[in-house]
Amino acid sequence: MIVRHGCGKQHDVSLCDDGTMDTVIDVDGQEIRFGEADRDQYGYVKDTWLRESAIEACNDGLLEPEED
Repeated sequence: MIVRHGCGKQHDVSLCDDGTMDTVIDVDGQEIRFGEADRDQYGYVKDTWLRESAIEACNDGLLEPEED
């Protein structure tokens, strides 16, 4: 999914499965690991959580800056 926020920032975000119990998301090619995620009644990660987690990672400086 493409996540847009801030002053024109855009990120390619996807959910990963690395075989662990962690919830792993890929944001612009960088993996970010979480102990838990907000899930629906069927156990699927909610899109809103995925979007908010990517934005939070960006705002917290967890993503490598883009090279010019």
